[in-house]
This record gives sequence, structure tokens and C-alpha cells, in this order.
Amino acid sequence: RVYYFASLALLLLTVLAARTFQRKRVGRNMIAVRDNPQQASALGISAVRTKLTAFVFAGVVAAAAGFLWATGNARADESVFGPVRSLSIVAAVVIGGVGSVPGAIVGVFYLLAVPYFVGTVWSFAGLFASAVGVLLLILSLPGGLARLIYGGRDLLVRAITGIDVRPRVER
Repeated sequence: RVYYFASLALLLLTVLAARTFQRKRVGRNMIAVRDNPQQASALGISAVRTKLTAFVFAGVVAAAAGFLWATGNARADESVFGPVRSLSIVAAVVIGGVGSVPGAIVGVFYLLAVPYFVGTVWSFAGLFASAVGVLLLILSLPGGLARLIYGGRDLLVRAITGIDVRPRVER
């Protein structure tokens, strides 16, 4: 029980830190450098410093998660995180939506829950949640599952309030 609540607390703390990071200046700088490093540099943002800050933040989160993983499994060696595991973590982020914090959680849920819950009903659920399904999902939803969730949220807000929450872009 303690391990479960410690893991849940770390997840909530990480989501809170990432969302706070996104809303602050340093997070906006990271997004600007990610999208267009030359233009961000022209605005006075140090691309190297911003990338190092993002790397440190990701390293701290990865170290905390690795500590919890090693504590829970009572083992930490190179066999735990092989190439397939590392690629599935990256795939979960891409499936959920690269720029979205809730999207990463949804992506992990997709990769783990589809084979677990649907696997007893449909034998191809594992294939759907792995290579073929990931490819189809990325091709049909380039923004990831988060884009689908945000689109549903926007439709719900529009249905309730009658106000379009998306900004109008004139070309």
C-alpha cells in the first residue's frame, strides 16, 4: 500500500510540476525553443540554457521514476529497461500527444490497458495496442489521443455555453 501511494504521489507531483512549468516563463521558453529555436534566440531566449533546463527536469523525473521502479521490483539492472521497454515508453508519449501532460498518461493507459482489458475478448488486442495500432493511431490522429480528448472537451463546452473556445485564425 505504501508503495502504491508513494507512486501515486510522485505521479501527481510530476503532473503538477509539469503543468506549472508549462505556465511559467521557463516552460513557454521551452515550447518556443522546441517549435522554432532561431526565432526564440532572436527574442533573447538562450536555446542552450533552455534545452539544458528541459534535460535536467526530464532527468529528475526519470530518476525519481527509476528509483520507484527499482524499489518496487527490488532490482535495478540493464535487463529491466531493454530497448523494447524504452521504445514503448516513447511510443506511449507519442500516442498520447507529445506536448500534452495528460496525453502521456493516456498513452500509457492505452498501451497497457488495451491488451489487458480487451485481450480476453479479442485476441488481436495486443497487436492493436502495439506496432500496427500505434501506426494507425499516429496516422489518423497526428496530435495523439490528447488532441481527440481536447476536441471532445471543446465540443462539450460549445454545446453547453454556445461559445467557441478555439481562437479564430485569419489567413
